[in-house]
Amino acid sequence: SELETKKVVQKTLVTARALRAGVMLRSKDVVLRRTSGGLPPSSLPLLLGRKTRRAVPAFFPIAFAQFE
Repeated sequence: SELETKKVVQKTLVTARALRAGVMLRSKDVVLRRTSGGLPPSSLPLLLGRKTRRAVPAFFPIAFAQFE
């Protein structure tokens, strides 16, 4: 159905590169990808400037729990 398709094609926030623990998230550290999981683009302003709790791999879906 349309709702199922929307979930599949919806873009989410993922890391643009590997991030070490304690790194402050900047806009250049984030890209949009079609993937399952991750936060919607509207969440980006809430994440910018927050520090990572632990290392995050490149192109990994972003979640609030990964940040302080």
